[in-house]
Amino acid sequence: MAERRIGLIPNATTNARGADDECAILATDRRLIVTFEKPQIRFKQGLRNYFGKEADAPPIPPATVNYATVDLDQLGKMPQNVVIPYFVVEKFALHMTLGVASIDVKYRNEAGKSLTFTAILVPSEPLIKKNKMEGIRRRDTIKEYGQKCQELFKRALPSSLSQNTEWMS
Repeated sequence: MAERRIGLIPNATTNARGADDECAILATDRRLIVTFEKPQIRFKQGLRNYFGKEADAPPIPPATVNYATVDLDQLGKMPQNVVIPYFVVEKFALHMTLGVASIDVKYRNEAGKSLTFTAILVPSEPLIKKNKMEGIRRRDTIKEYGQKCQELFKRALPSSLSQNTEWMS
């Protein structure tokens, strides 16, 4: 049976690669695939670009991934992406902290090392602005976005993992 896409969280921020990065989280019925579309600019390279000196390796322009049609196996094999199959997840938590929704996923990699993936789930600025025009406060927009993300994860996670998950209230 083919792997099914459950949903996409397009705006997330994580430090999984050692610096704050924007990422998208694609939830399937078998795994989470965290994709990094924007290139990571290292500090030294950023300084060189800022001062006008030619960098060793210019940043690659951001790619646009069509998540509805992309081959999930190819996406999972890209070295910059993080893939977390549900069967290696030890703990999953989604909670509101300091006014933002975030997820913590504790899992074991192929070598058996325990790792934690943490991401802040942020609604897009256009959504926040649109809701502000309609009189909806920013914190209410963020909370509603967190609840929608929670619904997505409840549909995606296997029932054995979903029952032991810490959900936001």
